Amino acid sequence: MTAIFITETIDYAVANGAIIRGYTDRVTVTIQGKPDVCTGMISDFGDVKPIFKAALDDYDHRLLVTSSDVKASGGGVIRAYGKQDRWGPAMYCLLIMADLEDQIKPLVVTSVTARNICADPYTDVGLPTHYAHCLFKHKGVCKRMHGHSSRVVAITKDGAEDRRATSQAVELLRGAFVVSSDKVDQSSNTGVWEMRTDDCLLALPKRLFFLLPAGVEATAENIVERLFEMLAPHHDIAALVLYEGINKGAIAGEHGAIGRWLRCNRF
Repeated sequence: MTAIFITETIDYAVANGAIIRGYTDRVTVTIQGKPDVCTGMISDFGDVKPIFKAALDDYDHRLLVTSSDVKASGGGVIRAYGKQDRWGPAMYCLLIMADLEDQIKPLVVTSVTARNICADPYTDVGLPTHYAHCLFKHKGVCKRMHGHSSRVVAITKDGAEDRRATSQAVELLRGAFVVSSDKVDQSSNTGVWEMRTDDCLLALPKRLFFLLPAGVEATAENIVERLFEMLAPHHDIAALVLYEGINKGAIAGEHGAIGRWLRCNRF
């Protein structure tokens, strides 16, 4: 028996009532069966991939909420006032997989004996953290509110990791919504700040915002640069690396340290 598989990545955020937590998952569809005598294929990758990617779009680069209003801990609310069919239920990986399983039923042909979808959270070097953001000026899916499972590594001048600086960077981002300061209404004296996008209102305790300077988009480049500016005066670090999801990220620091890091093929 043989099988084919396709792996894609989804980045999303879940509003769980306490924080907006970012996730990055690898999602794999496996189709098992006997290759067709004429084509030599179980199913054509060209047929499988578009259906799979279309199903994933319900979750990729989205904020998943349970309803149009979600109460946030410490006061505030997460309110979705855009089209409701763009907002999925707040589900963790296994429940998302069950929903995707229904959506790939069109992939079943006579030669297929079994199909399966599985996902695994992304983990690798560095300490994990989770944050959410959106890019207001982006022309693609990153304009949607979404999140990432991320990792941070603080590098000393001799190339070692500074675990204390790494831990501090992790805590600054953990459960935070990263945004430029001019996008947030900070006028309330209740300790709850507000931010609006085309699709939702975030009214969250101010401790859940990680603010960038006014006019600065919350890209990985700008986030890691801001973190380095905050940490470098207090730690003997030469660079800070932020992995945003899988196989991508940004690095800020001294020119020589960045060059050494890149030459080591650490990305």
